[in-house]
Amino acid sequence: MRPELTIIVNMYKYAKFLNLCLDSLQNQTFKNFEIIVADDGSGKSVKKVVDYFREKLHITHIWQEDKGFRKCLIQNKAVLLSRADKLFFIDGDIVFHPFAVERVLKRLKDGIFITSRVVRLSKKITQKILRGDFDAKKIFSPYFTLALFRDWLFNIGKPKHLRTRFLQFGIYIPQPFVRIVQKFKKHKKTAGGCWAVYKRYFEAINGFDNTYVEYGHEDFDVYWRMHWLGVKSEIATNEIIGYHLWHPKRIYGKENKKKQIMARLKQKPECENGLRQIKKEEITILK
Repeated sequence: MRPELTIIVNMYKYAKFLNLCLDSLQNQTFKNFEIIVADDGSGKSVKKVVDYFREKLHITHIWQEDKGFRKCLIQNKAVLLSRADKLFFIDGDIVFHPFAVERVLKRLKDGIFITSRVVRLSKKITQKILRGDFDAKKIFSPYFTLALFRDWLFNIGKPKHLRTRFLQFGIYIPQPFVRIVQKFKKHKKTAGGCWAVYKRYFEAINGFDNTYVEYGHEDFDVYWRMHWLGVKSEIATNEIIGYHLWHPKRIYGKENKKKQIMARLKQKPECENGLRQIKKEEITILK
């Protein structure tokens, strides 16, 4: 059966995070999807995690050599192998609510792409999860929600890594009330770790720009090129619920910022070095 959705999981090391991410996808209420793990140069530990889930999920693992940050390239390769008409791009350090995929498919319509923001877990909470205090199911239990609230409340004013942030994005709001709340949210640019789009629109802009080889801004580049294509952004926060596991923050690349500013000024949907510049035979599939 052909999948209705391709979930592309961006991945670089952090195998324990990927294990939780894939476990959360295994618990989804909607099941007809495929997963492509877009691995930007991880080692054997990530492959072991993927192999564990092969009998549980329809999953493909593609890999490229670690030559620095090449997220755009590996995700474009994943799209070339995708079989569904709809794409859901996520980061492998996010754990998703069981309704997440169901909400993606209900919200994604012609003429739009959707993006959502996620709860940022503190270092302390993340460590508790990694040592086994909570699995992917328990993470969305009332007990865990209470633990998050306490972590947020008693650490207000402390450095970012010591407190849970954006707790409000973890509150699931049913229809039609959620659309009222979303109208007051300003952030509608692409959030690279959690966004979805029709494959035909992604192909029309020639996918991600492969020349982004530093961290950051590659998602804003896509936003502007979608904008110039005429595809509007809609926010799905409080519907597509995800918890981002803490890890040290990467440094944004200065050149990337210049590139995405140029993408906005050019008003041109297509990038010159993207999806169509990759050949399928160049893709490494790990089995």
